[in-house]
Amino acid sequence: MARLASIKTLSGFDFSFQPSLDRNRILALAQLDFIDRHEVVHLIGQSGIGKSHLAAALGTGLSAGVRSRSHYGGDLSRPLRRGGRAFWSGLQGRS
Repeated sequence: MARLASIKTLSGFDFSFQPSLDRNRILALAQLDFIDRHEVVHLIGQSGIGKSHLAAALGTGLSAGVRSRSHYGGDLSRPLRRGGRAFWSGLQGRS
């Protein structure tokens, strides 16, 4: 199971708080069909709009045997700030 801070569900998400969010698109993601298509889901936006809640809710829906990860943008960019060139060189050598 994903290493998420707490258990969240879509039923606990307040869609009225973020009216620009496409509820039907989120509910479609909750079907987890993107996994069979080998697609990646990125939740991008300003602070406080519910990205972590949605990521946790999607992660909660995963069945046993399906691995997932949840990362914060700052965590992903930290290696780049420390020495981007060396970081990218290391990635280019991977297949």
